[in-house]
Parts: sequence; structure tokens; C-alpha cells
Amino acid sequence: MSKKDRIIKCVNELLNNDLIMGSWGNVSIREKTKIFITPTKIPYKKLKRDDVSELHIKKDKLISGLTPSSEYLMHKYIYKKNSDIKAIIHTHSEYLTLFSILREKIPPITEEQIVSVGPEISYVQYYPSGTKELAEKVSEYFKKYKGVMMANQGFVGTGEDIEDALLNCRVAEKTARIFYKIKPYFENKMKLDSKQINNLLKKGD
Repeated sequence: MSKKDRIIKCVNELLNNDLIMGSWGNVSIREKTKIFITPTKIPYKKLKRDDVSELHIKKDKLISGLTPSSEYLMHKYIYKKNSDIKAIIHTHSEYLTLFSILREKIPPITEEQIVSVGPEISYVQYYPSGTKELAEKVSEYFKKYKGVMMANQGFVGTGEDIEDALLNCRVAEKTARIFYKIKPYFENKMKLDSKQINNLLKKGD
């Protein structure tokens, strides 16, 4: 399956799981010196294979497809600073967006969260979408985590491939939903401790 077809398939999965809507959010795959990314302002229900943007990452040159997402710079910075990342998904899912607005981190409460996303789901302070400031701040988090919230905007998840990134986004949203429901009863003793976290991360190596 081509990179563009994999992006279309991922977009449909995101739509079916209410992780994106309209033309909000974006998806990309890196292949050596190229980035394949969803175009700007195209409703995802109407997105076609030939619409997907293909760019030369070093020259910022459009090779094929439509004008790339306004968040292209953020994707580029994440890839540039993290060579192990091959796919990026920016979602606007309900519960992660809720906690991004509250500026509240999600603590280590499930094993799948720790293995898929990281010891906590943190957030980046608000910067307007598409700006260099946002791209720089977000890209720093992926030295330690596989996902981070952006204040008032949603969530960015990454992976070794697009299927991995999609799984991490789904796990992050599920974790946010669980935390929202248990928050009135939450106590620190419910969190997994540092030893438990390290053991889980070692198993994932």
C-alpha cells in the first residue's frame, strides 16, 4: 500500500473513532527525505489519494498533491529532532482536548498508557497553530514521550509507523476518558509508581 493510501486509511479510522472532524487535525508519514501529509482545508470525508501532499523535507518543495496542512512546520520539526519517528497524527479528540484546555497533565494510571504514550500525558502551553513557536515547543517533547497535548488544540501522537501512531492516539484518548471519569475519586496512591513504570518500559524495549 502506498504512503498516500495509508494516510487515507488512517484518516478514515480517525473519523470512525471521532478523533478528528471536518478538516481539523492532520496526518503525516516520513520516508527518507519526503513527507506525505494531509492537505489544508479539505474536509476529510472528501479527501482523495491524489489530494495528499508529498514534499521534499529539506527543500520544503511540493512534489505532488495539494497545499500541505498549515501544521506542516510542526511535523517537520518533530521529524527533524527525532529520527526514530516515522508517522505523526494530530487529533482533536474530545477528552484530550478537554484536558489541554484545563492545562492539566494526565498521570500514569494504566499500563497501556505508559507503554504507548509515556509515563504521563503532558501539555504544551498555547501557541497559535502553524507557528514556529508551536513547532519548536511541541517537537521537544518527543525525546521522552510518544504523545503530548497542545493547549486548546488537542493532541499529537507519533509512532514507528502510521499504525503505531494511530494506536498511541487511541490509547491516549481512552486514558483521558478514564481519568475524567475517576478524577472526582482520584488519589495519588492510584498512580503507578516510578519502579512500576520503569519495569513496564523495560518490557517494551
